[in-house]
Amino acid sequence: MEKVTLITGASGGLGKEFAYLAANDKQNLFLIARSADKLNKIKKDIEKNYGVKVYVLDGDLSNEKVRLEIEKFAKKNDLFVNKLINNAGFGTRGDFTTVPYENHENLMDLNNKALVHLTYMFLPKMLKEHDGKILNIASIASYLPGPHMVMYFASKAFVSNFSNGLMKECKKQGVTVTALYPSPTNTGFLARSHMNEKLFKNAPSAKFVATKGYKGMMKGKMKVNPGAYPKFVNFFSKIVPVGIAGNIVEKQN
Repeated sequence: MEKVTLITGASGGLGKEFAYLAANDKQNLFLIARSADKLNKIKKDIEKNYGVKVYVLDGDLSNEKVRLEIEKFAKKNDLFVNKLINNAGFGTRGDFTTVPYENHENLMDLNNKALVHLTYMFLPKMLKEHDGKILNIASIASYLPGPHMVMYFASKAFVSNFSNGLMKECKKQGVTVTALYPSPTNTGFLARSHMNEKLFKNAPSAKFVATKGYKGMMKGKMKVNPGAYPKFVNFFSKIVPVGIAGNIVEKQN
């Protein structure tokens, strides 16, 4: 049985940075993303320069068949996923009724359903072995209401609550669940979500955010706010009425 760190959305952005951080710690990797070319390029580079084994599987995680293929691949290759980084996700922008329903559905399938499904696949073995760490990507969006991006904000609130509750269930059995709450970050997320570019003007790098999240996971922290702004938003959300917070977010979105 070979221990591996499974990372979704690993072909770029935070996912790619997580892969190199884990490789630097001499962890074997199981990388998932839609782009086979990018994954194979990363695989070749990491195996050459870090001396670890890298498994790759391409596909769209919003598709249940792809998720089941991941489980089959792990069993076939006798892989024990003792670290799981659920990084894949995207956002939609626009008033709720103006965005095609299939976009909302795809968002829920990727941001929430895939994350829960993969966790359900690999958590039982972690608990049995008393050996496991999970990192889920929430967002500062999870702290606030999100007019014009209601589905994205809601999906991240789900990730936050799911992660925090699961941490309480699992910690006594030697497994930790960490939620990462980044602010807008310099990744490919902007292009896909069509968010306000002004929000990304002074955005931190993917490497900075990934490093904070990875270190938090390794230390077994429940919540990681990478930088001053996420910490401020966390505090702000606790003292400002939700209606006022929603008005402020609406002007930003």
